[in-house]
Amino acid sequence: MDYRDAEMMARFDALAARITERAEGRAILYVANSGNWGDGLIRAGTLSFLRHYKIAFTEFDARKMLKGAIDQRAVCRKVADDRPFLIYGGGGALTPAYRKSEKVAALTQLYGGGIVLPSTCAIPLGDMNLHPQTDLWIRDHRISQVNAPGAAFCHDMAFFLVAPRVPALRAKGVMMRTDLERPENSQLPPGNFDLSVRGTHKSAVWPFFWRIGQYRRIVTNRLHIGIAAALLGREVDLYGGNYSKIADIYDASIRERFAKVRFHDS
Repeated sequence: MDYRDAEMMARFDALAARITERAEGRAILYVANSGNWGDGLIRAGTLSFLRHYKIAFTEFDARKMLKGAIDQRAVCRKVADDRPFLIYGGGGALTPAYRKSEKVAALTQLYGGGIVLPSTCAIPLGDMNLHPQTDLWIRDHRISQVNAPGAAFCHDMAFFLVAPRVPALRAKGVMMRTDLERPENSQLPPGNFDLSVRGTHKSAVWPFFWRIGQYRRIVTNRLHIGIAAALLGREVDLYGGNYSKIADIYDASIRERFAKVRFHDS
């Protein structure tokens, strides 16, 4: 099902135009934010977005770039450009919990800025040491706007995906998170299955949709399980995590588009 309305597509249009403007014809490096299967949904949406707008790119692995397994000279040789333009994948990297913001900043310093795709910014922008020529795009109007005032908004890149048709054969799937963002002192319900940890940002997303789509109703505090279920047209009980990320994105992108999704504070 395709829920991309005119407002959402206008945001994606603006993001694509900004990438083209900033790149100025240079080779584009796309570096996905590494993580779990939810990050895989973001990556798949990003690849679909770049192809839709005919933005040529070469994808590189963030870990290899930062560890020196692929140095800057090798990157420049591969793309035949000594001043390539960096696009860093969106997501939840810019939070104190994961210390990824330092790695994102290091990449922007190495490549003279670039664009960070729609992200939750839970760290004040001035504390992150991003290169001054970095455009940070945010995916909510609350916590990220407080920490990065003036940053441009676009919806989470996973919303660029169109979900497959999947037969719903079971009543309810419970898929609560088991990691660092699990609410403090929360108890895991019986039969819980944390699907997101079963894959990575590199995993194919169709099995993710198929596993979620088996159920008529999904109960989760995983943002991208909730987004996938919403795209599939399922009933969703979406709960908050240990900070406001899910509530903020629910308000920015889900509340007005997906009537079957109900948000609950943890």
